[in-house]
Amino acid sequence: MNLQHYWELRLACHPEAAEALTNYLWEAGAVGVVEEEVLRAFFPAAQSPDAIRRDLAAYMGSLEALGLSGASGPIELHRLAARAWDTAWQAHFRPLRVGRFWIAPPWERPRVGAGAHLIQIRPGRAFGTGQHETTQLCLKLLDGLGESPPHRALDIGTGTGILAIAAVRLGVAECLAIDTDPDAVAAARDNVELNRVGRRVRVRVATPTQVAEPPFALLLANLLTETHQALLPDYRRLMIPGGRAILGGILTTDEDQMAAALGAHGFDNHERIRKAEWCAFCVERPRA
Repeated sequence: MNLQHYWELRLACHPEAAEALTNYLWEAGAVGVVEEEVLRAFFPAAQSPDAIRRDLAAYMGSLEALGLSGASGPIELHRLAARAWDTAWQAHFRPLRVGRFWIAPPWERPRVGAGAHLIQIRPGRAFGTGQHETTQLCLKLLDGLGESPPHRALDIGTGTGILAIAAVRLGVAECLAIDTDPDAVAAARDNVELNRVGRRVRVRVATPTQVAEPPFALLLANLLTETHQALLPDYRRLMIPGGRAILGGILTTDEDQMAAALGAHGFDNHERIRKAEWCAFCVERPRA
């Protein structure tokens, strides 16, 4: 059992900066990051707390220079008492039910009733453990697609691979999952094997513009609004007429802007749902 001290960092941050700050904390040496209402990160005690605080403040300054709001509160840093680290880390990840999906870490095995689907996700450096509202919204829309799942799906910015795994759990025959981050691709491949869906989910490092395959009946993308808007021409190219796209990661303050951009690219709004300050769209590419 690994007993040692850690620094626990707590930071209330604006939603638009959460993903960037999470990635930064991993790069800064965090051994665990938990995205809750307050962003929490854990650092080995050997790291200087003054350096952690100073470097984080400088990074948030660079975000603000780019027009992104950083923290909405002070940087809090506390020394944790000696404890079993594995137990402390695992306590943050409990089984979660979203519609027919049960999301659980590998060390938990919830009782899943008839008609429900278990997805095991190993928490790590990639985004998408099911704890964040954006992931939950995408899962709810995916769960609502009906009893006749599309044959092929494309998951853009797959992170941990959770949406790709969920799609094949619902009956999608095959899914291509792509991400530009090699760490995310490694995490997604690990989770694909953990869930024993390796024959139906392919994972690779790629951008949407690099995908040169027949168009897909279902497109999944949990990204920020600006990224969605830049990729809308690719989304249309990569979807069959009548295909559906589930798009998450959109702040409610960007909702109308996103709806207008989707309409300008010829997508029909099928459904829109919200949770906290986030919303997600299910849209259709017209058949004509």
